[in-house]
Amino acid sequence: MNNPLDLEQLDSSVLYDLFYESGSELGGALIEQERKARNEGKLDLLKSLMQEEYDMLDKRDSVKSDDRDAQIACKKAWDNRLRELKEKA
Repeated sequence: MNNPLDLEQLDSSVLYDLFYESGSELGGALIEQERKARNEGKLDLLKSLMQEEYDMLDKRDSVKSDDRDAQIACKKAWDNRLRELKEKA
């Protein structure tokens, strides 16, 4: 991770905010890719991206505010996926 933050050392409320925002950023990038796929007529890709977005939102909603391990794992995974999407753009 290129982020210099040590997630394990953050206050719980700060970690939760960063976790949640990471999901929001990924969601926005997925929506951007969904629009591109729709405009290009790539319906299978569109469906796949939409499912990924819904799965991410469900996961984000299921992570409890006191589950630091899950928040860190999700944030790292979502940040990596966001980088992948930006590289493809």
